[in-house]
Amino acid sequence: MKSALWFAAKFILLTVPLTWLWVTGGREFYAEILSPVSRFVYELFGAEGVRPVWRERYINYVPFVSLMLLTPGVSWRRRLSGLAIGLVVILFAHIGMNWLSFAIRGRGPFPRFLAVFSDALPFFIWAALNREFVTDFARQVVGTASSSDSKAEEMEDSS
Repeated sequence: MKSALWFAAKFILLTVPLTWLWVTGGREFYAEILSPVSRFVYELFGAEGVRPVWRERYINYVPFVSLMLLTPGVSWRRRLSGLAIGLVVILFAHIGMNWLSFAIRGRGPFPRFLAVFSDALPFFIWAALNREFVTDFARQVVGTASSSDSKAEEMEDSS
């Protein structure tokens, strides 16, 4: 359980400065990438009238990058290739979510189910790219919790 808490603490410590970088210029940089790529994709698929839209939810890059950088036991080659794959997947997910949102509501608010999907996406991609770590991590956390439950039951039985 201590290693799970330590991982969570490191995640928070890295996410805070990355969030600051995102807010102070990263999102504008991303908008410069998103706009031409999404225009090209929309034109390619004949999605007329859909325009690149900026959404605050695009900050979901921050937890993904943090998790990829912090996952222990991953070679730098695999870590960097996972980052590249994940960043591209997230970019195209943003483009797809914009298109779907436009198809559903026009220029209205972002649909809630897309917001939830957007928020969960970086964690799903990270888990898919780091299955071994996630599995071991879950076993450790669940194992610790179940052993605590067993100890509590033993104490109740002995009273």
